[in-house]
Amino acid sequence: MNVKRVSKVALAVVLVAGLVTGIAYARESRGRKMKGEMQYKERQHKECRGHGKWSDNRTMRGESVDRMNAKRANAPEIPQEIREKRAEAKKTAIDLRMELGKNPVDREKAFELHTKRHNLMQEISNWHFTQKLDALTAR
Repeated sequence: MNVKRVSKVALAVVLVAGLVTGIAYARESRGRKMKGEMQYKERQHKECRGHGKWSDNRTMRGESVDRMNAKRANAPEIPQEIREKRAEAKKTAIDLRMELGKNPVDREKAFELHTKRHNLMQEISNWHFTQKLDALTAR
């Protein structure tokens, strides 16, 4: 009777160890898969931007770099005020990430940073929309 009990406990230990090993293996292979996907996307992005095999003055869409530069030349000049807002939004995003990384998180400060960045990005977006709308109505 004591042998049955010991064998049941041993069987339970083996099953738990197998389950834990399987979970750990699944997480590790998922992590490798995610890392591989990230590397693929980064490589694809570089190739699209002309840093890889697509660097023969063509983009992945087949549009020439000269045509892209012509489009960029027709783009409106971004005012200094908008550039400053964009820089401030980037700094605020960094501060927000730092705040969210703390333990414990100061909810009020994090929400304040989020609201500040959101408002800056909204102002920048409104300026871009106004520019596009002005260009469309000027035709």
